[in-house]
Amino acid sequence: MSRLSVGFIRASVIYLLVGLTIGLTMAIPGGYSWMANVAMGQPSIAHAHSNLIGFMLMMVMGVAYHIFPRFVGNPIKYPWTTWANFWFCQVGTSGMILGFLVRGLVPWLVPVAAVIQTVGVLFFIFNMLQVVRPVQRLMP
Repeated sequence: MSRLSVGFIRASVIYLLVGLTIGLTMAIPGGYSWMANVAMGQPSIAHAHSNLIGFMLMMVMGVAYHIFPRFVGNPIKYPWTTWANFWFCQVGTSGMILGFLVRGLVPWLVPVAAVIQTVGVLFFIFNMLQVVRPVQRLMP
């Protein structure tokens, strides 16, 4: 498995741990109000974002980068874009989670992180469209 796929899968598991921690903290009596009041944040959105975007999307990306080029027979056309995808997604997703937790204190963090995350996802879309493009086969 490539370093890129391993990186996405490791990041995915870390986001799952973060999401579980936020969820557990919200489940403890008074935990939600503590998280919401201390930083005037939105812990339930941070929890959902960590689990759905952080865990699920990063896992899908890691597995897709491993499987699709092999199944289709098309390599990734511009390999540098895969690492751009990785880093933009990590910075953007981490920023979104943190931004939702401290939204009242740092209101600009969520919109900035959302743009960064969107750029990362656009790199993924670009890469997958390049991989699943029709293969040019020469007729014998």
